[in-house]
Amino acid sequence: MEKVQESIRLVGKRVKFLRESRGCTRKELGEAIGRTERMIDYYESGSRVCSLPVLFQIARYFGVPVQWFFEEKSEKNKQSLHTETDSGRKVS
Repeated sequence: MEKVQESIRLVGKRVKFLRESRGCTRKELGEAIGRTERMIDYYESGSRVCSLPVLFQIARYFGVPVQWFFEEKSEKNKQSLHTETDSGRKVS
């Protein structure tokens, strides 16, 4: 069960990373995929599980393969996605 929670958090962090790196707001992403801004926040925080159809919509919107949300390509990438402050900002 712990691995499942870890995967949910990783997907959420990846959604947030992608959204912020593209200069997109939660509201813009939500409107593009038919979800509320609050639901995007839930996905990003790991409070709610992002279904596969929704994840495919997000991947399509940002032009990345859906497997990108699950793979860890490098130690630096892993560090930036797993290390955050309580306020949600990444720590260098």
